[in-house]
Amino acid sequence: MKRPIKLLALDLDGTVLNDAKHITPATRQALEAAIAAGVTVIPASGRPLTGLSPEFLDIPGVEYALTSNGAALYRLRDRQPIHTDYLDTGLAAELMDRLSSLELMATFFAAGRGYAVQRQLALLPRLSVSQAVKDYLATSRQPLEDPVDFIRQIGRVEKFSLNFIHTPGGTWVDYHQVQALLEEHPGLSVVSGGTDNLEITAPTASKGTALLALADHLGIPHEQTMACGDSENDLEMHKAAGFAVAMANSEACILPYADAVTASNEEDGVAKAIAQYIL
Repeated sequence: MKRPIKLLALDLDGTVLNDAKHITPATRQALEAAIAAGVTVIPASGRPLTGLSPEFLDIPGVEYALTSNGAALYRLRDRQPIHTDYLDTGLAAELMDRLSSLELMATFFAAGRGYAVQRQLALLPRLSVSQAVKDYLATSRQPLEDPVDFIRQIGRVEKFSLNFIHTPGGTWVDYHQVQALLEEHPGLSVVSGGTDNLEITAPTASKGTALLALADHLGIPHEQTMACGDSENDLEMHKAAGFAVAMANSEACILPYADAVTASNEEDGVAKAIAQYIL
């Protein structure tokens, strides 16, 4: 790093949160120390605004949140978006219409909140994810009987998140139908945010774009930004940041774009990165 870090963007799941979905005391202390040193510290998540970790948002001095893989960047004091990149409403309604009949859990984020097809929420016990993830999905998604009509009325769709069920052979149920649908709309951004998951946003939405938008809003040079992440939906953020740190538990696709690798999310990797590269 040639210049001191002024903006630190942290992925949540697999990065600042441990596997039980909590921030450890050591990591919280490091976040507080970075803020005290004048660094703007933000969550940079695939989650919607209402699904962000309260443990992170409760830290004094956390003023902004990058959500929905960069489709919406919020100022927390009034929960107003300062940067958005929504899906086209007509296209979002079409996607929901096609996805709602499949045997998977299709959820979407609109205006900062998470929603799900009521029928598909019953599939939650069949997902091959941890109980902590199941609990998060159950509590952060509002069930809808008619999600297509809801989308047409509200618009402002930030992202779709698809969680798949395994077949006995290990493949994803109804994946071919999803693949065919996405091939009809090749411009969409499609990444993985974790195990058995696909995330769909507008073509230009990414954590990287939103990170630089916040840097510009705050007057921070791009080279004075730092990002920590672990999965494919962090890739564009790693490319955009002035300094990128991968977790030891990162997916392989992240590592070529990392300037450094820290310990895992179970070993306070974020705290160690802050101590080494910021403080």
